[in-house]
Amino acid sequence: MARRILEALKTVVIAVLLLNILFLSLLALPVSTVSRLSLPGFLAAALGVPEQPDVRDETGDGNNAAAKPVLLSICQEAGRSSIRRDPEAMEIAYERFGPFLRTGLTTADGGTAHTDDWSFLDAPGVLFFYDGSIPAQALCRWLEGQDCAVTDVCGGYALSCEADGVILYTIAGSQIRRYTTNVSHASLIALLGEYTPDGAEFAYKRQDSTAVPLTLWEPVVSVPDCATENPVTAEFSRAMAAALDFNPYGSGTYTDPDGSTVYTESDRSLTVEPDGSVLLAVSGESYARFHAASASAADLIDTAGALLDVVFGTAPGEAEVYLCDFWQEGEVTRLSYRYHFAGMPIYPTCAEITFLGSRFADLRCTLRTFEQRSTSSTLLPLPQAAAIAEPGKLLFPAYDLSAAGAVKAGWRAQ
Repeated sequence: MARRILEALKTVVIAVLLLNILFLSLLALPVSTVSRLSLPGFLAAALGVPEQPDVRDETGDGNNAAAKPVLLSICQEAGRSSIRRDPEAMEIAYERFGPFLRTGLTTADGGTAHTDDWSFLDAPGVLFFYDGSIPAQALCRWLEGQDCAVTDVCGGYALSCEADGVILYTIAGSQIRRYTTNVSHASLIALLGEYTPDGAEFAYKRQDSTAVPLTLWEPVVSVPDCATENPVTAEFSRAMAAALDFNPYGSGTYTDPDGSTVYTESDRSLTVEPDGSVLLAVSGESYARFHAASASAADLIDTAGALLDVVFGTAPGEAEVYLCDFWQEGEVTRLSYRYHFAGMPIYPTCAEITFLGSRFADLRCTLRTFEQRSTSSTLLPLPQAAAIAEPGKLLFPAYDLSAAGAVKAGWRAQ
């Protein structure tokens, strides 16, 4: 009897040792590999593959909002109506006018340079203004257009009803190009007439203005106050690591003396600092999850957006992330992003992504959550702000985020 008990105990010990070896072997694997295995819930959680609440998928419906304009200005015979700082109204208007812009981009002719004459904005039409330089090819992709005929990289795109046709103007600072399009003149005129003028006008209409022509003059600008927090905790850091295919409990995880948590795999690393700074760096080809289909602007921006939806989706809040700069030289492409809250940009930039050709190289970003307060602030009247600002600047309402975490609204000159 005693011998049987001893043999049974030996069997139990051997089984435990085998399970321990299996567990350690799984623990050494990347979470992307482990996640593809059918594991019991308790074992998956122990291996760093828990359910990931608040992590967005990669369908483009997360916090990344690169396709949205920051200003949509509608002009008709009765006057101008401009939409900004109202995300809901912007979304509705963009859905209505976006198809016209898509048609303009896909049917444009070769285009010609336009003189520094802004009178085309006096004609009935609509101006789409973005937070920075947006490649027309990528914009066309977002609008579900095919074979974009425009190759400009601009902050402004305007459709102007002239004679019996609709002209597309692309605006990059003071550089303007003019394109003939097949946009329906009658359909666009009919939709413009559904909006009520609000008294806003651009600086090019004011002889006393020292601001650039596209500074929008509004009678009163009132914006909501907001508060910000650093979302980084140990649990948050592990959730982000798991979402990016790192094993948060693996042997490649360690904490620096300054409190930064570092996750490593064979060809990549993720560093999450206590102040909310994040660095994701890839040195090889094997981590292809965020490699673009090609080095075209549209593919790179789509891929960057999928990455941002994962990273910023781990810190849900009331802010979205907008593309604000696209820079390309040789095989190096850099994309910069900015938080937007209540329809207003938050300075400085919050993320920068680098690609080498079509291969993702690194992401540097700062994570914050923003929540609206019950109070609001009325900004200094624009004429006074323009008098203070350096002549020749574009003035617009924005938030500034200090190093200490305070958020303040005001006029920004750019």
